[in-house]
Amino acid sequence: MATVTQRESGRFQVKVRRRRDGAAVSRTFVREADAKAWGRKTESEVERSVWRDTSEAERTTLAECLDRYLAEYVPRKADPARERSHVNAVRSRSIAKLTMARIRGADVASMRDAWASVGHAPATIDLAPVSRTPG
Repeated sequence: MATVTQRESGRFQVKVRRRRDGAAVSRTFVREADAKAWGRKTESEVERSVWRDTSEAERTTLAECLDRYLAEYVPRKADPARERSHVNAVRSRSIAKLTMARIRGADVASMRDAWASVGHAPATIDLAPVSRTPG
């Protein structure tokens, strides 16, 4: 069950206890109505077993993910300079400032369209996953 309490700061904290492990999920809101709505939604998701903890995705920006990718994976690539160039092209866009939880398909499409409008060839901006068939 969701529990809403008012903090000393005047903000409202809502806690929802998960059934399986008994751990609580909490979030703080400026408005009590928003806290109650989030609590109801989260409780419903927990009951239907569709709730996912997005707290890390809400704290991590795409730029931070790209930095980690540059540090951990790019050095192992066959052409690290080229890969760094591709990553930096994404890092220079406003999408890189968004948290991972906030990135939507429309954001990626907007970036793609911006690249197309400045004359990049379709093969350069193809964001579709590569499908490899065995054989």
